Amino acid sequence: MQYIKEFKKVIVIDVKGLSKEVVNMIDKPMYYLGNYKESNDTFADLRNSKGQIVRVFHYRLIDY
Repeated sequence: MQYIKEFKKVIVIDVKGLSKEVVNMIDKPMYYLGNYKESNDTFADLRNSKGQIVRVFHYRLIDY
Protein backbone atom coordinates (compact mmCIF):
# COMPACT_ATOMS: atom_id res chain seq x y z
CA MET A 1 0.00 0.00 0.00
CA GLN A 2 1.33 3.43 -0.94
CA TYR A 3 1.09 6.34 1.44
CA ILE A 4 0.21 9.65 -0.24
CA LYS A 5 0.91 12.68 1.89
CA GLU A 6 -1.68 15.45 1.82
CA PHE A 7 -0.07 18.87 1.68
CA LYS A 8 -1.61 22.05 3.02
CA LYS A 9 -2.78 24.45 0.32
CA VAL A 10 -1.97 28.16 0.45
CA ILE A 11 -2.42 31.25 -1.69
CA VAL A 12 0.35 33.76 -2.34
CA ILE A 13 -1.26 37.15 -1.64
CA ASP A 14 1.77 39.44 -1.95
CA VAL A 15 3.92 39.30 -5.09
CA LYS A 16 5.34 42.81 -4.74
CA GLY A 17 9.10 42.73 -5.31
CA LEU A 18 9.18 39.16 -6.66
CA SER A 19 10.80 38.58 -10.04
CA LYS A 20 8.56 38.07 -13.07
CA GLU A 21 9.94 34.52 -13.35
CA VAL A 22 8.79 33.65 -9.82
CA VAL A 23 5.39 35.33 -10.26
CA ASN A 24 4.79 33.29 -13.43
CA MET A 25 5.33 30.05 -11.46
CA ILE A 26 2.75 30.93 -8.79
CA ASP A 27 -0.54 29.02 -8.99
CA LYS A 28 -3.71 29.41 -7.00
CA PRO A 29 -3.49 27.44 -4.78
CA MET A 30 0.08 26.30 -4.10
CA TYR A 31 1.07 23.23 -2.07
CA TYR A 32 2.92 24.05 1.15
CA LEU A 33 5.74 21.53 1.63
CA GLY A 34 7.29 22.99 4.79
CA ASN A 35 10.07 25.38 5.69
CA TYR A 36 13.28 26.01 3.78
CA LYS A 37 16.22 27.65 5.56
CA GLU A 38 18.92 29.55 3.75
CA SER A 39 21.50 31.64 5.59
CA ASN A 40 19.51 33.33 8.39
CA ASP A 41 16.19 33.34 6.53
CA THR A 42 13.30 30.87 6.62
CA PHE A 43 11.11 30.56 3.54
CA ALA A 44 7.90 28.70 2.78
CA ASP A 45 8.73 25.83 0.43
CA LEU A 46 5.91 25.65 -2.13
CA ARG A 47 5.11 23.51 -5.17
CA ASN A 48 2.91 24.51 -8.08
CA SER A 49 0.75 22.24 -10.25
CA LYS A 50 3.68 21.62 -12.62
CA GLY A 51 5.87 20.37 -9.77
CA GLN A 52 8.07 23.48 -9.75
CA ILE A 53 9.40 24.64 -6.40
CA VAL A 54 8.79 28.26 -5.34
CA ARG A 55 10.17 29.74 -2.12
CA VAL A 56 8.71 32.90 -0.60
CA PHE A 57 8.51 34.43 2.86
CA HIS A 58 5.62 33.22 5.01
CA TYR A 59 4.08 36.71 5.35
CA ARG A 60 3.12 36.49 1.65
CA LEU A 61 0.77 33.53 2.29
CA ILE A 62 -2.72 32.78 3.53
CA ASP A 63 -4.41 29.41 3.93
CA TYR A 64 -6.54 28.25 1.00
